[in-house]
Amino acid sequence: MIINDNNELRDDKNNLAVIISKNHGEGFSTYHDDKIATDGRIALKILNNPDFFINNDKDIIKDFFNVLGYDINYYDGLKDLVIEWVPPNTLYRIEEYKGYESIILFDESAWFNSN
Repeated sequence: MIINDNNELRDDKNNLAVIISKNHGEGFSTYHDDKIATDGRIALKILNNPDFFINNDKDIIKDFFNVLGYDINYYDGLKDLVIEWVPPNTLYRIEEYKGYESIILFDESAWFNSN
Protein backbone atom coordinates (compact mmCIF):
# COMPACT_ATOMS: atom_id res chain seq x y z
CA MET A 1 0.00 0.00 0.00
CA ILE A 2 1.12 3.52 -0.75
CA ILE A 3 -0.13 7.02 -0.05
CA ASN A 4 0.10 9.11 -3.23
CA ASP A 5 0.59 12.87 -3.68
CA ASN A 6 -3.14 13.44 -3.13
CA ASN A 7 -2.94 11.69 0.26
CA GLU A 8 -4.96 8.78 -1.14
CA LEU A 9 -4.19 5.24 0.00
CA ARG A 10 -3.91 2.72 -2.83
CA ASP A 11 -3.37 -1.01 -2.53
CA ASP A 12 -1.19 -3.20 -4.77
CA LYS A 13 -3.99 -3.35 -7.36
CA ASN A 14 -4.37 0.45 -7.29
CA ASN A 15 -7.74 0.20 -5.53
CA LEU A 16 -8.64 3.38 -3.63
CA ALA A 17 -9.30 3.25 0.12
CA VAL A 18 -12.56 5.06 0.87
CA ILE A 19 -13.57 5.66 4.50
CA ILE A 20 -17.22 5.41 5.43
CA SER A 21 -19.26 5.08 8.62
CA LYS A 22 -21.47 2.08 9.29
CA ASN A 23 -23.06 3.80 12.28
CA HIS A 24 -26.35 5.65 12.45
CA GLY A 25 -25.99 9.23 13.62
CA GLU A 26 -23.98 11.62 11.50
CA GLY A 27 -22.20 10.37 8.41
CA PHE A 28 -18.42 10.62 8.47
CA SER A 29 -17.63 11.05 4.80
CA THR A 30 -20.85 12.84 3.90
CA TYR A 31 -20.83 15.23 6.86
CA HIS A 32 -17.24 16.43 6.77
CA ASP A 33 -14.78 17.80 4.19
CA ASP A 34 -14.97 16.20 0.72
CA LYS A 35 -11.38 14.93 0.89
CA ILE A 36 -11.77 13.20 4.26
CA ALA A 37 -13.31 10.06 2.70
CA THR A 38 -10.15 9.32 0.72
CA ASP A 39 -7.50 10.62 3.10
CA GLY A 40 -4.95 7.82 3.23
CA ARG A 41 -3.50 9.01 6.52
CA ILE A 42 -6.84 8.34 8.21
CA ALA A 43 -7.25 5.06 6.34
CA LEU A 44 -3.85 3.89 7.58
CA LYS A 45 -4.78 4.82 11.15
CA ILE A 46 -7.91 2.66 10.83
CA LEU A 47 -6.02 -0.25 9.29
CA ASN A 48 -3.06 -0.12 11.71
CA ASN A 49 -4.98 0.77 14.87
CA PRO A 50 -8.66 -0.21 14.43
CA ASP A 51 -9.58 0.79 17.99
CA PHE A 52 -8.01 4.27 17.86
CA PHE A 53 -11.36 6.05 17.46
CA ILE A 54 -13.00 3.83 20.08
CA ASN A 55 -10.39 3.84 22.86
CA ASN A 56 -9.23 7.47 22.82
CA ASP A 57 -10.96 10.53 24.21
CA LYS A 58 -12.26 13.34 22.03
CA ASP A 59 -9.25 15.61 22.64
CA ILE A 60 -6.78 13.05 21.27
CA ILE A 61 -9.02 12.35 18.29
CA LYS A 62 -9.57 16.07 17.66
CA ASP A 63 -5.79 16.65 17.76
CA PHE A 64 -5.26 13.83 15.27
CA PHE A 65 -7.67 15.41 12.79
CA ASN A 66 -6.41 18.95 13.41
CA VAL A 67 -2.86 17.89 12.50
CA LEU A 68 -4.28 16.58 9.21
CA GLY A 69 -6.13 19.86 8.60
CA TYR A 70 -9.67 18.78 9.47
CA ASP A 71 -12.05 20.29 12.00
CA ILE A 72 -14.13 17.48 13.48
CA ASN A 73 -16.97 18.35 15.84
CA TYR A 74 -19.03 15.15 15.85
CA TYR A 75 -17.47 11.94 17.12
CA ASP A 76 -20.19 9.28 17.32
CA GLY A 77 -19.75 8.14 13.72
CA LEU A 78 -16.02 7.60 14.17
CA LYS A 79 -16.33 4.41 16.17
CA ASP A 80 -17.65 2.41 13.22
CA LEU A 81 -15.41 3.62 10.41
CA VAL A 82 -14.54 1.05 7.76
CA ILE A 83 -12.41 1.00 4.65
CA GLU A 84 -14.03 0.09 1.35
CA TRP A 85 -11.73 -0.52 -1.63
CA VAL A 86 -12.91 1.01 -4.91
CA PRO A 87 -11.33 -0.28 -8.13
CA PRO A 88 -9.34 2.21 -10.21
CA ASN A 89 -11.19 4.23 -12.85
CA THR A 90 -14.55 3.47 -11.23
CA LEU A 91 -17.25 6.07 -10.85
CA TYR A 92 -18.69 5.93 -7.34
CA ARG A 93 -20.56 7.98 -4.83
CA ILE A 94 -21.14 7.78 -1.10
CA GLU A 95 -24.76 7.60 -0.04
CA GLU A 96 -25.91 8.25 3.48
CA TYR A 97 -29.10 7.40 5.33
CA LYS A 98 -29.29 8.62 8.92
CA GLY A 99 -25.51 8.45 9.19
CA TYR A 100 -25.10 4.96 7.75
CA GLU A 101 -22.95 5.31 4.65
CA SER A 102 -22.47 3.03 1.68
CA ILE A 103 -20.56 3.20 -1.56
CA ILE A 104 -22.54 2.99 -4.76
CA LEU A 105 -20.57 2.05 -7.85
CA PHE A 106 -21.70 3.35 -11.21
CA ASP A 107 -22.54 -0.13 -12.46
CA GLU A 108 -24.43 -1.21 -9.33
CA SER A 109 -27.58 0.85 -9.66
CA ALA A 110 -29.97 2.20 -12.22
CA TRP A 111 -28.40 5.13 -14.02
CA PHE A 112 -30.06 7.10 -16.74
CA ASN A 113 -28.61 9.01 -19.66
CA SER A 114 -30.43 11.96 -21.26
CA ASN A 115 -29.05 11.18 -24.75
